[in-house]
Amino acid sequence: MLTMMLGLAAVMQGQAAAPAAPAAPTVAVRALKDLPGTTVGYYDVAGKKGPEIQNSLKALDADPTAKDKYGLYSWDVGARITKRTTGTVCTVDSSKATFTAKVNLPRLKDEAKVDKAILPNWRTYVGTLESQAASDLWFIHDRLPQLEQSMAKISCDQAAAKWNTGLAAIKAELVAKITARAAARAAAASAAAATPPPKKK
Repeated sequence: MLTMMLGLAAVMQGQAAAPAAPAAPTVAVRALKDLPGTTVGYYDVAGKKGPEIQNSLKALDADPTAKDKYGLYSWDVGARITKRTTGTVCTVDSSKATFTAKVNLPRLKDEAKVDKAILPNWRTYVGTLESQAASDLWFIHDRLPQLEQSMAKISCDQAAAKWNTGLAAIKAELVAKITARAAARAAAASAAAATPPPKKK
């Protein structure tokens, strides 16, 4: 959440300026509303001006007891395994992954009283959070069919270990994805900071 909060701080600093054009075309992300097993909740962010909203976000981010409420998302994958026994041999006949996720998005506590100049940037900020959650959670969901298929016909006594290993691999892929995204954002921010402002005519 802190990375996104810093992004919000950047746009709030230039709240009177027009939104900057994107550096590159964005890739369409499938919507959270279309992701099975996912619920979206909202938490209130106080403040009427940019600095007040930033301070509210910082306070939420610093609260160690509120991770479940203010963390961008959480997810879980359960398993339903059907077994087949022939004589004394037990094998996995089929498996079904059950995906669930909870997404937490910020909303302004009293939007009607918020400085109108910062509302477009706020909405961009929330939209970016939502797109990030959708991208990551769809990334997990898309890999579950392969995990299900990998379970077919293995010995029943190996099923739990096989499932856990496959799920751990998906988690590792997700961490690599998030790390690469953070590095790309940091590089873009550094490049932007190093670019001198245009000279006034």
